[in-house]
Amino acid sequence: MEGEEAFLTITAWRAGKTTFKPDTFSKDKSINIPPEQLLLKWSYRKQEWDKIREIIPSPNLIFRLALQRDSQERHVKPDEWSILALANGMRTAAEIIELSGWDEFKAWKTLFQLVQAGLLEKVEDRRQLRRKRVGDNFFPALEWELKRVMGPVAPIIIEDKLMDLGEAKDFFPQDQVDYLIEGLGEEISNETKRREFVEAMMQFLSVGR
Repeated sequence: MEGEEAFLTITAWRAGKTTFKPDTFSKDKSINIPPEQLLLKWSYRKQEWDKIREIIPSPNLIFRLALQRDSQERHVKPDEWSILALANGMRTAAEIIELSGWDEFKAWKTLFQLVQAGLLEKVEDRRQLRRKRVGDNFFPALEWELKRVMGPVAPIIIEDKLMDLGEAKDFFPQDQVDYLIEGLGEEISNETKRREFVEAMMQFLSVGR
C-alpha cells in the first residue's frame, strides 16, 4: 500500500494507539504530496466515513435488494452489481465488504451509495432478533452517568465502544451490556469515579433493563 493511501486508511480505524519517535527517519519517501494537500484529503475521507456510518452504523447489519415500488428507471454501474449480488439478505455488511475483495473504503462507499439510492435496504440481523434488546431508557442513563464522571466526551466514548463491540444502539442486546459497561469503565482513569460509574449502572440495571 502506498504511503498516501496508508495514511488515509487511518480514517477508517475504530480504535488504535499511536507513538511518535522524533529521531526515527524513513529511508524511502512514500508520500509525494505537500502536507497541506494530504491533510485536506484526510479531512475529506473522514467526512465520507462519517456519512457512511450514519447510514450503516454497525458492520452486523444485513442488506437485501429493495423492492422497487415505482417504475423509475435506475442505472447501475458494473462495480455496483458486484455488491448487489453479494447482498442476498443473509450476509452482514462486513461479510459483503470482505467477499468483494475491494479496497475497504471503495466497498463501504459503494454499499452506502446503493442504500442511499434505494436499491438496497437494511434487514435486522437474525442473531439480534433472537436476542432481547435493552430498553429505550438504557442509553440515556448510560450517557448521563458517564458524563457525570467524564464530562462532554461521554457520547463519543460510548460510540467508540459500540463500534469496538460491532453493535449499534438501535439493536443493542442485553447480553452485551456488562461488556459495554466494563469497557467504558476502563476509560475512566480515576479509580473512585470508575467505581461510582459502575455501581450507578449496576443499580440502574437491578431496577430493570
